[in-house]
Amino acid sequence: MQRYLPLALVLLLGVAGFSLGAAKPAGEAVPAELVLSGPSEMPLFRKGRGVTFHATLINRSDSPLIFVPPHKDWLEERQLEWQAIDAKGRWIDRQPNYFIWCDVHGVMRAERHDFVRVIGGPPRQIQDSDVVILQRGERYEIEGLADPSFALNFLKRGVYQVSLSYSFDPSRYELPKDSKSASALKNAVSLSLTTNTLTVEIK
Repeated sequence: MQRYLPLALVLLLGVAGFSLGAAKPAGEAVPAELVLSGPSEMPLFRKGRGVTFHATLINRSDSPLIFVPPHKDWLEERQLEWQAIDAKGRWIDRQPNYFIWCDVHGVMRAERHDFVRVIGGPPRQIQDSDVVILQRGERYEIEGLADPSFALNFLKRGVYQVSLSYSFDPSRYELPKDSKSASALKNAVSLSLTTNTLTVEIK
């Protein structure tokens, strides 16, 4: 059986990339807001890549907002995705993701892997502790986001417009039958959010 081992924790935040919900009819209220904050500049070449960003998910509806937030160890899921455009309005390409795997003969091989959201297949089995319920005005903090260069291929210095997207599909998750949150998750709405845009200068 093949085993895939991530070389970098790019996917947490790129991992890793929020505008809410599937396309909504005109005039329908968006149930949540995702606010991005972080530094206004980053070095192009640096050791450790210690620059971090922060996102806050806020329930803007009168009803409870039920969702499963991103997990660092769920690398195959692309709930969070960075995007950026340069000063000329061109989108920045994504960094390729490479994984090391062991074949049936025990030989280690490197392989490029471009992740896509899997539609269909069995839902992920989760626990009540994985589910978050926000009342109106309540917030969920997503802290310590690795900077966009883990996910995007910035080739030169300059000013970029950076944002983060988040998606949540409740049908991709399943709780135990005796779970207290099973009913809430079943009735949760899908989210597809995009944050505000930050102006970031790469020096």
